[in-house]
Amino acid sequence: YSEICIYDDYAHHPNQIKTTLKSIKDAVGSSKTVTAIFQPHRYTRLQGLWNDFLNSFDFADKLFILDVYPAGEEPIQNISSQNFSKSINHKCVKYIKGNIEDASKAIFPLLNKGDIVITLGAGNITNLGYKLVELSEQE
Repeated sequence: YSEICIYDDYAHHPNQIKTTLKSIKDAVGSSKTVTAIFQPHRYTRLQGLWNDFLNSFDFADKLFILDVYPAGEEPIQNISSQNFSKSINHKCVKYIKGNIEDASKAIFPLLNKGDIVITLGAGNITNLGYKLVELSEQE
């Protein structure tokens, strides 16, 4: 798994996410699988930009959605990562429940050598890349 490239981007707005993913896909073309791991930042942002987020991941080959990073906000009824992952029309999307460590353990076996992994969000998702590296070192 040392052949997996892991990048982290603070992108947490639909336009930022789309631009980041398009840039990566343009750089690697179809020869590499681009795996996006997104942690929505704030319930209010997910709610307010829901429809915009739905079209932000077109350039990712695989998409994992983590639980919302609340940043001090209370949950909003029906606004969740699980519901968002059900709403998005993407060829390969999976909702991952739990904390960063749980998420890394769930995602790691689904990655392949040569994958380009990009973590996206303004919460604690940055730590996920480090957890994936730790798991690869244990292989």
